[in-house]
Amino acid sequence: MSPNSRTIRRERAARWLGTTRLAPLLVLLLALAPFDGWLGAQVPADATFHDSHFHLTNYIQEGTDIRDFVEMMGSTIGRSAVFGIPLQQQWSYQNSGDFAPTYYLQSDAPLYYYSFTDAHIAMAYLSLSAEEQARLDPMITGFNPTDMYAADHIRRVLETFPGVFSGIGEFTIHKEFVSAKVAGEVASLANPALDRILDFAGEVGLLVILHSDLNMPFPKPDQEPYPLVQMKGLFERHPDTTIIWAHIGVGRVVRPLEEQAAIVEKICTNPALRHVHFDISWDEVAKYATATPEAIQRTADVINRFPDRFLFGTDVVAPDSVDAMVAVYEDYAPLWAALTPEASLKIRKGNFERLFDEDFLGWLRAEGTFSAVAIDAVLEGRVVHANVPLAVARGPMAMTQILESPLLNYLNYQTLIATKAARIRAAGRDRPLLEFGLRRAPERGASAGTRAALIGGADFSSSVGISHLLGFESKGTHAHSLVQLFIALGEGELGAFRAFAEAYPDDCQLLVDTVDTLESG
Repeated sequence: MSPNSRTIRRERAARWLGTTRLAPLLVLLLALAPFDGWLGAQVPADATFHDSHFHLTNYIQEGTDIRDFVEMMGSTIGRSAVFGIPLQQQWSYQNSGDFAPTYYLQSDAPLYYYSFTDAHIAMAYLSLSAEEQARLDPMITGFNPTDMYAADHIRRVLETFPGVFSGIGEFTIHKEFVSAKVAGEVASLANPALDRILDFAGEVGLLVILHSDLNMPFPKPDQEPYPLVQMKGLFERHPDTTIIWAHIGVGRVVRPLEEQAAIVEKICTNPALRHVHFDISWDEVAKYATATPEAIQRTADVINRFPDRFLFGTDVVAPDSVDAMVAVYEDYAPLWAALTPEASLKIRKGNFERLFDEDFLGWLRAEGTFSAVAIDAVLEGRVVHANVPLAVARGPMAMTQILESPLLNYLNYQTLIATKAARIRAAGRDRPLLEFGLRRAPERGASAGTRAALIGGADFSSSVGISHLLGFESKGTHAHSLVQLFIALGEGELGAFRAFAEAYPDDCQLLVDTVDTLESG
């Protein structure tokens, strides 16, 4: 899912599974434990930072090859959120002639929403190896936030590319020079379409990176920043959705408000807004945060007080080398120096790991339920032909994916044993068939294998415990240790056979492979 985002997003469903799902759940958790460690090993432990804000493609949907980007990351960038840009800059010949604009400030022609960016990001991500994928968290951006169907687009993307995306964003509501250029309806923080998007994100556990300027460009003195008022209302309407406010609402010319630090502090101290976080990204933001010693100190004071609420990102678009990301990181050097070591580590890496890895777990703890999942299966013991499904799970994608691996694990092994037993039964005709697999299978697998063998056609099992539970008579041979004991006493293997035959004259089955199968006895 996680996701995957992806591995540690799957563990906390125990209290919804109930006793009938206990065995597959145990298999699931045991299987995930070593994989989590393997995933973590792919991310350089000594990386300088994780990047919470990175655009793989630009405003004409061109950009860096994803494999080249992973190579660029090297040991400098541990992990990175990866997304395209949901807007395409139109090349209007009437406006710019032969000049082909690649950025929204290079043309007066409009921008339009470009949904294919999500498929491009997903396919690029899926082309990577598992080790490379472990370092990236793709995000969905290709939707129109004024469209009431936008949430349905996001759902379709998740269904088409399951396990790929960690969240949605960066997408834009109010953005200087951009909002007015977008064709169609103007985006608004008060639009019900946006509420549908954030409701869905909260429902399925998607992280949200939202860009919305806190004010308008060049406001008049004492003019109320209406976007800020609307933003607060949006935050309050969606307490179950984890939101990262990109750039803390600052833009190229949308300057920080005089009370910017106080605004952030109010959000951080409001328990109802604990789901709201901020990314410190973009070189344009760095110039405000580090403009003066006073600005540096104000920014550092807030971050040091609330270190769990901030993430670092570069906001670099389609770079040619890692130098572009490193340059943005170094723009914030005065700020890094003013932070406590704990705050610096959390902003550079810790909060990224916590939010991108655990957001789905938060949803799973609160909303995860298997009540809407239905499983249809072939009756146990039936013969199933090739290409016929043994079991079909129907329900919400997130919950059926959680069930997928344990169901396969639970069914495949036992089906294998039952099929083998049926083939031996057919080959042996009416001769007795005994199962001796207890010592060969791991833990609960031994009992499951014995049960499957009996279903498949075995007459008896040497496992006393499972035979008793299933109502079968247990049967077996003598132990190898009996032969070894008689050899140690000087009476040899034949002495052991005679002693066993005297003890069980009517049911004597001898084990002939203790010493030499061909020369036994």
